[in-house]
Amino acid sequence: MYLEKCRQTFSRVWRYLLVGALLLGCSRAPDAVQPSQVPSKMEDSSVVPRSIVSETEESTWDSISESSVQDRETAIATAERLATQNDFAGASELLQKWLLVSPDDVEVLFRLANVRAASGRLDQAIELLDEIPEEHPEAGLPALGQSADWCFQLQRYDEAECRYRKVIEKVPAAVPPRRQLAYLLNRQGRRHEAAMQICELCRHGDVHQDELHALVILTDAMYDDPSRPDELEEGTLPYWPIGECGEARRLFAVQQYDDVISTLHERVEAGEAMPAEMALYGRAVAETQDDDRFRWWLARTTSETKDFADYWAAIGAYESRHHRFPQAVRALGEAISRDPSDFISIGRIRQPLIALGHVELADRWNVRWSALRDTMKFNNQIAQSNEPNVDAIAALAATLFKLDRRLEAVLWKILESGYRGLAISEIKRLSVERRRIVATGEAFPSEQERLCGLDLNRYPVPKFDVLPSERLGFHAANRTDENTVHACFTNVASKSGLHHTYRVSSTDASQQYSIHQTLGGGVAVIDFDLDGAADLAFAQGGSDPPSFRGDVSNQLYRNADSVFVDVTNASGTTELQYSLGLTSGDWNQDGFPDLVVSNIGTGVLLINNGDGTFSRRTLSNSDNRERVPSSIAMGDLDGDHLPDIFQCVYVDDPDINRKPPLDALGRVVRAVSPGEYRVGADEIMINDGEGDVRSTSFRDRDHSYALGVVVTDLDGNPGNELFVGNDLLPNQLWTRDRVEQDWNDVATLKGCAFDDSGVATGSMGIAIGDFDSSGTLDIHVSNYENQNSTLFLADKDAYQDRSVPFRLAGPTRSMVGFGSQAIDFDNDSNLDLMITNGHLDDSMENHSSFRQPPQLLSNSGSDFRLVEVSDPSGYWASNYLGRGMARLDFNRDGKNDVVITHIGQPSALLLNETSTNHHWMQVQLIGTESERDAIGARVHARWSKREAVEWSAAGDGYLSRNEHVISFGLGPASTPVEIEVRWPSGKRQVHRDIKVDQRVLIVEGQAEHYGVF
Repeated sequence: MYLEKCRQTFSRVWRYLLVGALLLGCSRAPDAVQPSQVPSKMEDSSVVPRSIVSETEESTWDSISESSVQDRETAIATAERLATQNDFAGASELLQKWLLVSPDDVEVLFRLANVRAASGRLDQAIELLDEIPEEHPEAGLPALGQSADWCFQLQRYDEAECRYRKVIEKVPAAVPPRRQLAYLLNRQGRRHEAAMQICELCRHGDVHQDELHALVILTDAMYDDPSRPDELEEGTLPYWPIGECGEARRLFAVQQYDDVISTLHERVEAGEAMPAEMALYGRAVAETQDDDRFRWWLARTTSETKDFADYWAAIGAYESRHHRFPQAVRALGEAISRDPSDFISIGRIRQPLIALGHVELADRWNVRWSALRDTMKFNNQIAQSNEPNVDAIAALAATLFKLDRRLEAVLWKILESGYRGLAISEIKRLSVERRRIVATGEAFPSEQERLCGLDLNRYPVPKFDVLPSERLGFHAANRTDENTVHACFTNVASKSGLHHTYRVSSTDASQQYSIHQTLGGGVAVIDFDLDGAADLAFAQGGSDPPSFRGDVSNQLYRNADSVFVDVTNASGTTELQYSLGLTSGDWNQDGFPDLVVSNIGTGVLLINNGDGTFSRRTLSNSDNRERVPSSIAMGDLDGDHLPDIFQCVYVDDPDINRKPPLDALGRVVRAVSPGEYRVGADEIMINDGEGDVRSTSFRDRDHSYALGVVVTDLDGNPGNELFVGNDLLPNQLWTRDRVEQDWNDVATLKGCAFDDSGVATGSMGIAIGDFDSSGTLDIHVSNYENQNSTLFLADKDAYQDRSVPFRLAGPTRSMVGFGSQAIDFDNDSNLDLMITNGHLDDSMENHSSFRQPPQLLSNSGSDFRLVEVSDPSGYWASNYLGRGMARLDFNRDGKNDVVITHIGQPSALLLNETSTNHHWMQVQLIGTESERDAIGARVHARWSKREAVEWSAAGDGYLSRNEHVISFGLGPASTPVEIEVRWPSGKRQVHRDIKVDQRVLIVEGQAEHYGVF
């Protein structure tokens, strides 16, 4: 949630500083920062030194009369004068006449080429220089270099590259051709090849600041928008993309993987793609998780493709997703060995290492990943600053030292010294250090350093049995909207008598939130009076430290004929502590649902007396005001068919009241982060059946910053599991050993600990359901900004994050998502998603707006699409600090409604008024042998040769509890429905010929079902 991926996809450098003079130990302070120019030419085209004439040619001149020599000099001087007067035709004529006398006069050839170039005839100029043999001892190299520059100007890039490489091959120490070549390769998106040239510039001590920026993260693009040339500062080198690969690299950097594929596919299919393009294409395919296309690509790769880090990163992503962990480690290690700045592969390698039990190695990579994340943050701070950000430069240098990138670090330190105006002695000391590092071979990390000590030989090289297949065309996802139902949700909270606003303190606070104030509060849907109408219980903060007790209570609203009545005082549910999470369930199995409240202080269990009142019980003897709890859920956790309680704990630290820093203008510099606090211990509370609670910390050695939880049967075996969404740290999937009664975290083995790129995400809201209609339970997790929502689809006995192919990346990446719910808003039988969003604080570091809009994402069955919502109330036109979300059917019309809480803004009740002819079925379960709410029950609905499955779960959402009802959208089918219930007790129960468009009550062990409405 708080993880800041300070990873802007391309760097724009504000100015460039040549450090060569400093590195050579000059005796003066550095010049003022010099704007970088287009890379310098191999030779000044306006002057051709006499020294390029060889000794052999000089002997020829000895045989020519003195007057002839004078005529030659006169002709050259006249040609120069004519050229300065823009009389290029006259200058050319004179020089051509002299070449008739001496065709091998390379100086005249050079001058004639320059005249042709000045007149705009670069093609002819190149042809003239091509007449000079490459092996000519004095003129060959200048001719190659100058013609390379002209080829570049004519966009004859392949020729330019070839000529630059020839110069470098002949003179490895030559700086200008390396700089030109690196610039060309960077603009072509061939970042790894460009880096090889820039590394040599670093060794020579002649490097520009933009080139140092280019080394930080090679998978990113060096890019300026060609449609906005006016945004470039005067003299700034433009990084406009060249060719398909240049554009593809930019698209890859912003995670538009489908567009990368479409951009490169024609060249790949035609066999025209360069190895770098081929590798990038495969990596994009791997990120889209298109296995058929991946195998098609793999059959077309060559040994040259395998030289590139992108190739191995693609293989590693593929193998990791298919849970071939040893092969995944090898491939990802090969990628990182070639590119130690590969942030994605470094993040991704942790999962297979943990799955293989190599936890210590995984921890090393986690440290490496964090350090690399910091380099990206500081690099972007430098690039975004209008003035030299010397503090960020210093921090970047320090972090590069941690990454064993010593030469880069020293070069950045030299830049820092120049900007700070430090004594020349310090600059000389750094220059000496630079030379020492280069001389000892320590300039860049060794293989052992690049791999954090990982021995690649311990892991097998991936092997594939693939053959070239038939033509595979690129088919962009074309989703037709012919049958799209137009969504309509209206906020009826105020109209229905619902008046609740979650407060984070006793007074209004619009920014500078402490850690507990960022979380918000939840809502529980509960029919406490058993009249069939959904009542609502809301959490309330509204208090301050140190007591965390206020004057404003949590609220309980009774639904009386679609009008809410506040019965908080009358029901005895007043709660003045700082509350966050809420849930409901039948704790004492008497048929009346109870409430549980998670507070800073003491948790509370409110027992429903059945007469409209509740009795209060504390859940812990400890009044801990340093602990910040979050979501809470109730369900059977020990297999005795009695409900237990699982309490997520975010942090437990005496400093939870600390405020984030402000700048001189009173703006929040950065929001608080859980990583700054001591992690909390989740708690499990076991129901002993006699009214008492046995409370223990849950797995002390596996504490995490827990925010969301789901309790249900996640593996199809007897008993419930726990999925816990953690901030900053990997998610957890807890399964219980039925013999030892011990809990084990299998999230990494099952593939739901990290997202597909190997990142432990923010993980706030959790929504579960069968999103791909495969008959298995999937998990959606809403995340922090610059992180996609994750969509863990069940695949056999494991999960895969399919958020990219399901197109969740685009609409969710810029949001800070909290509460989320799986709702079939149009009852077409595909589960859609609703997410409420909002930032943590009004911070200067935010990359998106503080308040944010809610989102409704329509599911086609294979992908999600953000849909516009019609809303007469105007709710959807505004932005919020959205937090809790729960699902219900408020007006009992078979459509899914939602209730949402916000920080500092009134809670909303969104009535689903979508117009549709689709039918529906709702099922309410009552367990008898199973616990009464039957958490973990699996319900199958069958109709018209179709089948859908849903689960009875607790904790779904964020800080909240849904209505205890299972809903099915049936589409246009109106035929009777068969319902099969697989109870937690193991019993199987089938009810046939149920009419559509009704809610039915099914009791465990009873053959009849009952219509509710």
